[in-house]
Parts: sequence; C-alpha cells; structure tokens
Amino acid sequence: MNNLSFDFVAIDTNVFGHLMTKPVEECVHIEYLLVKLYEKQTRLIVDSKNRVTNEYCHTLFGHLKISRHSLYEDLLEYWLSPTSENLIVTVDHNEKLMKEIKKIVKIGCKTTDAIFVYVAIRKDRTLITNDRQDIIDYAKGDAKRRVKLLGLAKKCGFKGARIFDSQEAVDEICSPSKDS
Repeated sequence: MNNLSFDFVAIDTNVFGHLMTKPVEECVHIEYLLVKLYEKQTRLIVDSKNRVTNEYCHTLFGHLKISRHSLYEDLLEYWLSPTSENLIVTVDHNEKLMKEIKKIVKIGCKTTDAIFVYVAIRKDRTLITNDRQDIIDYAKGDAKRRVKLLGLAKKCGFKGARIFDSQEAVDEICSPSKDS
C-alpha cells in the first residue's frame, strides 16, 4: 500500500479536465496515473449529495470536444460511471473539520473544492488535485494551503490523509518502496 491508498482516492475535477483539455503530451502523466489506479481497481471517494458527481458531469461532459473524449473513453467510463462502486461520504457542513477546511480553502460560494478536501480527509485517503489556487498553494502570507489542510487533518486524527497534484501522485506510484 502506498500514500495513494489504492482502495479509494478523491480526484478533483480539474485532473480529469486537464486530461481532456490540455495538449496530449502534457497529459501523459495523468493518463498513466489513472491507468495505474485503474489496474489496482481503485475507486473514487464522492459525497452523498452528489456534488462531486454532478461537477464531474457538468464540467467534463458539458464542455468537452467529442474527439478528445473518444481518446480516453474507456478510461473515463471506468472513473466516471454513475454505476461504479465509489465510496460515498456524508458531508456535514456544520462539523468542525468542514468549517476549518472552508476557512483554509476560502472558496466563497463554490463549496465543491472544500468537499473534495473533506471526503479525502474524512476517509484518511489521498486527494489528487491540480488546483494550485484554492487547495495547494497560498492562503495567508507564505503558508501553503496544502500544509495547513494536512496539519488540520493530523490535528483531527487523520494521519493518512494526503494531497498531491497529478505529477506528485505519479511520482508516488512510481516510488519503488511504495508500489506494492
């Protein structure tokens, strides 16, 4: 088992979006990541009110070119099928963990970013996101959001929670000591 926790993982919409909208050569690592996780039969962590699933459907299938979609059709079908056996998490917006996540992420009216973070932390699993503005990088001064979010996770007893961008997730999978 590695830090990606091969049973379930949360994957931000932007990772799938980059696969579908960036030049193919820039997305080789994302395709590799999704294939490796597929081979391990990894499933997604989603929320019980379908905010994550709805964002996948609206963002990915509402704005994608059919030709690019066909390049990854089988891969996306595995990951985004509504009949898949995802891990469903009930999100409690009044729970201290969620309130603190929202303070760090500072997402205003868009709560889906906070939900991605919440479901990953709540299940002590990995979130893969390429959202440098809201999740990974800076909150106040020089403190990175990711550092604060993972500190919060540990403070709440979730010591296995991780947040990686797609390239870091590939590096984690390829690490010899962790690919078992």
